[in-house]
Amino acid sequence: MVSASVGFQCPECAREGAKQQRLVDVFRQQPSVATYVLIGLNVAVFVLGAVAGNRLGGDHYADFESRFALWAGLTEGGQVVGVANGEWWRIITSGFLHAGLLHLGFNMFALYNLGGVMERMIGTLRFVAIYVASLIGGSLLAMATSSPMSSGVGASGAVFGLFGAFVFVQLSRGQNPMQGGIGSTIAINLAFTFLIPGISRGAHVGGLLVGALCGWILIGSNRLEARSRAGQATARTVAVAALSLAMMAAAVWVANRVVVDGAFLNWN
Repeated sequence: MVSASVGFQCPECAREGAKQQRLVDVFRQQPSVATYVLIGLNVAVFVLGAVAGNRLGGDHYADFESRFALWAGLTEGGQVVGVANGEWWRIITSGFLHAGLLHLGFNMFALYNLGGVMERMIGTLRFVAIYVASLIGGSLLAMATSSPMSSGVGASGAVFGLFGAFVFVQLSRGQNPMQGGIGSTIAINLAFTFLIPGISRGAHVGGLLVGALCGWILIGSNRLEARSRAGQATARTVAVAALSLAMMAAAVWVANRVVVDGAFLNWN
């Protein structure tokens, strides 16, 4: 037996306790590099947009934002622009633009609080894979459910993806998401999504669903799956990257379909 702070422990228990403490210490020391980089990029793009203003306008674009926002798209005059005109990068760049300081603040607050914790728990590579896939998934559903003449900006789709993935982080640790906070967070944010006008419902729901899917692929829904997936982290991350590329291609196809055929479902 080994002496402990209260009574005694068997040698195996003492070793296991020391191992768990080391894991906790390592977890606390891991920096959330990607989280801080993403926040920095969002803030930098916001500042750049404020400084550039309408200097990058011209043609069909009024300002900096309209050149990089998610736009399927058609002008009021019926001219094809945006993603349907080959500007596929909008599917990603729109996730780093924000409609105002309050919009930016809310998204970065959520990213800082949840992203920092999540990145330390699952590692930077898997965290970034989930974030990017969720951003693209949000853009895909946003274009599929909006008018081709509307545009959208914001990191909300990616943030909702982190919400969805964190459900599986908790499940993989034997925790109940409805008791751990993330369940109520998702419910409240979905309520805001459908009750407040002007919010991109497609981006939020798309990001949430894709994030949940990526969480299941990369993390699993219980401790046994989590251990198995941890040993397959690289292969599963590559699978999520392939999913992201497939969704990019699908988003371009959707953009052309809503522009050419007018096939879209307006939730607003």
